[in-house]
Formats: sequence, structure tokens, C-alpha cells
Amino acid sequence: MSVNFARGAGVFQKLLIVLLISTGVGLATTARGEDERFSLILEQDGPGKAVLMANNDQPFPVTARIDFNNCRSLAHGSSPSVTVVVDASYRGRLLDLKLIDTGKRYGYSMDYSPGDYRVYREQQDVAPAYLFPFQHGRKYKVGQGFFGRFSHSEPGHQHAVDFQLEEGDPVHAVADGSFIRAQDHFRRGGLDPELNSKANVVEIYHPARGTISQYSHLAYGSVRVDVGQRVAGGQRIADSGATGYLSGPHLHFSISAPRANGDVATVPYRFRDTDGSAVEPVDGHYYYANHREQADFEVLYGLSLIHISEPT
Repeated sequence: MSVNFARGAGVFQKLLIVLLISTGVGLATTARGEDERFSLILEQDGPGKAVLMANNDQPFPVTARIDFNNCRSLAHGSSPSVTVVVDASYRGRLLDLKLIDTGKRYGYSMDYSPGDYRVYREQQDVAPAYLFPFQHGRKYKVGQGFFGRFSHSEPGHQHAVDFQLEEGDPVHAVADGSFIRAQDHFRRGGLDPELNSKANVVEIYHPARGTISQYSHLAYGSVRVDVGQRVAGGQRIADSGATGYLSGPHLHFSISAPRANGDVATVPYRFRDTDGSAVEPVDGHYYYANHREQADFEVLYGLSLIHISEPT
């Protein structure tokens, strides 16, 4: 068994669980996330005791924050909340709880997100740069970078980049990982607000980094990998498109990480440049994808490439 705890203290999923606890009656309440492969089960565990069991049938860990602030009938030590990391494919005991005041109706809340928040915290300053999310040897312009005014200003979503790929251009994984989400059934795109949640999207969890990469506005029917499948950095995973809320074809890309409060937010990141150095994408600049162990290519400067390392 491997269940890890951190006191403390959006979101992949937020749940409010309301319980009815009656003296002498067995307690059994199940809280399931949006994806039923992750659930918590509350059971009575003897007089005055309860246990919270976890079922994580997903191929990646989950960070969950469980808040008992409004639940006077249950307690976990002296802390009103607890953050736990539930390992991939773990089924078993999670928390031992005390039944304080039976016969009353109270609730507790839970926020959870994919990944282990501790890994990103440990690796953020030492992990290598990501590959650019397009074909090796190709260059594309950054149409909107970090904190962009058009759509990258909302808290939690500010570290996103729009690359000006055309419809049908190949999209590639930026690092090794596993597919955790894929949808490519949407066909429409434009500035209709109803399309805001209707972009085709792929998400990859990178266990060595503790992060999730997201690739949005993909072409209809273009995703090449199944959920749960492992992918290698540089592998083609889909085609760029123009689905969802957008003004024109492009690839919307971001890196996010789970936090100790169970939320998930985009984080700063850098890409591998043509000389192997790490660069942060800048509005209006062009960048070549330089994937490892691939053939050399000619880098052309001038009007066709505003390069961050170009001499001034």
C-alpha cells in the first residue's frame, strides 16, 4: 500500500458529499468523480470509527484535498483538511476517521486533480526543457504567449501559448508520458461563446515531471493515441485544427500541475531551442522544433524567423 499525506490546505473535479449518520446504522457512502475510475467510499469501522477507502483505477496518481471544515460529525486528527496522493491503480484504506456526533446530517468537500503535486514541486527547477509541440525541423510563430490579453489572462490559465499551425499540421508530444484525456469528436469552430467548451483536446501526464501537457483546437477525428497509452516525446499524436472558441486555426498549448489544495493550474515552462538551450516563448517570435536524436536541419534567420537567440 502507498498512500501519502500532506497537511494543508479548480480543478479536475470538485465534490460535496453529504452524509446521514445514524446511531447503530452501518455507514456506507460513495463519492465518485466525473470519471468513475476514481472514487472514495466512506464506511463504518467499529463503534465511533469510520474509514475512507480509495479506488483509483486510473494509470496515474491523483492529488486530492479533503475538507472537513463543515462536518462536525467526522474528524481526522486536529486538522480541518488533509491532502493525499493516491497512487495509480491503488485500492485500499485512505483515512481513519472518528465519528463525533451521530444522528446529524453534515458534509465534507473534496477537490482532486490528476498527478502527484510533490513531483512538480521537486522537479520544476531541474527538469529539462520540453520539445516544441510540432514537427521536427518546422518553424511556427507564437501568436499569443503567456498572459496574452485575448484569452490567456484568466487566473490559472495564464501560462498558455498559441502556435500558428494550420489545419492538418502535425502535433507532437512535448515529453514522454501517458494519455489521460482525448476527445476529437467536435467539428465546429468560431467566436460563438457556445463553442467555448467544444474544442478537441488531448492531455498527457508526464510522471517524471509531475505535469500535464494540453493540446487544444485539434482537428476532428485526428487523435492517434488512446487514453492510457504511453507516448514518447516527439511522437505525433494528432493534427492541428480550428475547433472550439477561436478566431482562426492554431494550436493552443499549456503545461499544468496539480497543487496541494487539489486544484490544477498552468505553470511556467521552457522549450528546447535549436542549440539545445531552454527558451521561453515570446509573442511574435518564430521557433523551430528541435527533437532529440533527429536529423540536423538548416536554421534560416532573417524576416522569416525572428529568433530569440539571433544577434541584434
